[in-house]
Order: sequence, then C-alpha cells, then structure tokens
Amino acid sequence: MTDLNDIIGIHASQDAGAELAIRNPITDELTDLKFWIAGPDSNVQKEASKWAAAEVAKHPFLSMAPTLPANEEIRRNIATGLLARCIVRWDIRQNGEPVPLTLANAVKVLNASDIIRNQVDEFAASRAPWRPKTEGTDVAA
Repeated sequence: MTDLNDIIGIHASQDAGAELAIRNPITDELTDLKFWIAGPDSNVQKEASKWAAAEVAKHPFLSMAPTLPANEEIRRNIATGLLARCIVRWDIRQNGEPVPLTLANAVKVLNASDIIRNQVDEFAASRAPWRPKTEGTDVAA
C-alpha cells in the first residue's frame, strides 16, 4: 500500500462483508449456514460499536458489579447485539425455509448456539479474510 486511498478502500471492502461458513465443531466440516460479516475496520462495525457504547452507558452499574448475574446477562446481550449488527448478509435456513436477515433474527440465531456465536465473533475480529491471497496458499484460513 502506497497511497491513502488504499487504506480508505479497506473500509469499503470490509463494509461489504466476507463469507463465513459455519463449521461443525465435531467433524470440522463446513455446514450450509453462511454469514457475510463486516470486517473489523468497517464502518458497519464502527456503528455497531457506537451502539454498544451507548447501551453500556445506559447501565452505569455494569462496571461497579460486573460479575452479578444480571450484569453478565446485560453484557452478553450487548455483545450479541453488536455481533448481530455486523452481519450484512446471510444464507440461513430453518426447516428448509430461508430465515430473513433482521436484527431480531440475527440475535436469535446467535443466541441459539454458542457454536455459531463463537465462530461469528472470531471472524468479526479477524482481518485475515481481507488479506491478499498468495498462489497456492489460503492466507485467510
């Protein structure tokens, strides 16, 4: 990268998201559950982080007693809301029918399984999907 526009372009490409196919944690096989997640340098994630900060500000007691079960639930709900806002597209089916991508549905899917939630969380924090691929090597894997 030799130009400011190269760095600025990163935001736009990451706003579009990169594909994440959920892996079965037992077999490590790819499933048909696919998410397109905005990257860590995206404007999408920046707006999601602003939302999360505003939610935390509504609960000033979170920092005073972070281990109280009620506070842990609030923190998890905020973290889930942040992750849900980073999903820009998906191909999710339930009982053979497509599930529309809405914020409420994204939260439900993330809360349905820590297998999904953990993979989405890890992917959302990674810059690897936006690194250039070199021939014969999948740098993003």
